[in-house]
Amino acid sequence: MTPKARGAAIQMSSGVVQDPTRVIQNLESHMEGYLQVCTVASKFFERSSHLFRNRFCVTKGGRTAVVPPRTQEGDIICVLKGASMPFLLRRQGVGPQGEAFKLIGSCYVHGLMERAWTEDTAKSFLLV
Repeated sequence: MTPKARGAAIQMSSGVVQDPTRVIQNLESHMEGYLQVCTVASKFFERSSHLFRNRFCVTKGGRTAVVPPRTQEGDIICVLKGASMPFLLRRQGVGPQGEAFKLIGSCYVHGLMERAWTEDTAKSFLLV
């Protein structure tokens, strides 16, 4: 389909397309809405980009989780006191103050945050 210029309109073999000036005016009138959509989409991808790099897994207990890409089998998922999300820890051995762990990153474990945590279920450890 080759367009042929005819006056103020463009003739296509399938029909007439609007005057190019009207098309541009129409686009300009929608530009603000388009920019708002782009801004929202950009913020969404910026805030959720870590999810696209992370990996899906199933824990020993059968829960589904999204974990950092450096996760290894045997890493520990825990909820740190006062945190709003669980974290992934890797055992580093035993130090002078007890077991030592390295913080790998935050993660998401489906249904984990609804559980009631109490002081008697808490365990102290050293982060290195």
